[in-house]
Amino acid sequence: MASMQKKNLSVPDETRKFPKGLLELVTLGGVTFGRGTFEPGWKWSASVKPLANTKSCEAPHFQYHISGRLGVRMDDGGGAEFGP
Repeated sequence: MASMQKKNLSVPDETRKFPKGLLELVTLGGVTFGRGTFEPGWKWSASVKPLANTKSCEAPHFQYHISGRLGVRMDDGGGAEFGP
């Protein structure tokens, strides 16, 4: 049986800062959870693409929105806007 684990995003395992944004990450049992904070005007293409050096974000996402709106555009042209 696996032992119980507890972590808090207020004390992240890893912090990634980029223009107009911040990502705080914790990993539990091989699964990474993150909290993203994005300033108005943040765009993946401008803030992260130059760092990732990929056409688009290649990480899988499961999102829970607390505030604000986030527009998402997929490589196939599909997209949606998400919020709380």
